[in-house]
Amino acid sequence: MLPSLDPKSDLLKQIKIHRTKCTALIKRVIATAFTEELLADIGKSYYSLVSDESTDISTVKLLCVMIRYYSESQHKLVTTFYKLIEAEVANADSLTNLIIKTLHADGLKIDHLIGIGVDGANVMVGQHCSVSSILKEMCSHLVVVRCVCHSLHLAAEKACSALPRNLEFLVRESYNWFAHSSKRQHEYRQLFDVLGNERCIKLVQLANTRWLSRHESIAVILDQWDTLRLHFMLAKDKERCYTADQQCTMTELVRCTWCF
Repeated sequence: MLPSLDPKSDLLKQIKIHRTKCTALIKRVIATAFTEELLADIGKSYYSLVSDESTDISTVKLLCVMIRYYSESQHKLVTTFYKLIEAEVANADSLTNLIIKTLHADGLKIDHLIGIGVDGANVMVGQHCSVSSILKEMCSHLVVVRCVCHSLHLAAEKACSALPRNLEFLVRESYNWFAHSSKRQHEYRQLFDVLGNERCIKLVQLANTRWLSRHESIAVILDQWDTLRLHFMLAKDKERCYTADQQCTMTELVRCTWCF
């Protein structure tokens, strides 16, 4: 990237920056300059925050914060990255103090905070002692916006809890049956060819946290239901496996339910 700034410069062509120097340059020079430009652009404007907490691969808890404000220089609303804050404890008091401390250090008034966007975690939007409830006590005008995606996933989770457990077992174990066996996958594809069906689509794994993705898992199974049922009927006698026997029994029960 550096030589491309001035192709005629022999000095830039000779500069070699590897991971250590490049990381230090980004953290201590470029990031500092970007932050100063951002704070100057915000000035005394009102702003909103969008935050989410996570844990990286080194088990360090981090709070990522985006900021949304009206830019006088660009004459439009701007949503951009603000800070990545390291947190020792991810509870409501600790996260709230970190946010307030960061805002004060950057000269942003807490009274000018008009909204905050958060996920559906209890530590962020719980009715008592959450980040949003504590901030609301400090700013009565604060608008709290929950993530629509998280809310839909929670609604889907409650809906799935009303379904019989054997249906979830059927979908989950159908994927697990083929997941780690290339032989079973090959036999399944051969069964598709013999029956003259359409192309075999790989089964989709059930997600434990993304409940809306279950629709795709179920849709793939329904599209190839007859072939899958026949496969478990053959595997029950061929492999003498309890899982295959259970899958075969449940597919027959579901089929009888449909026919009824």
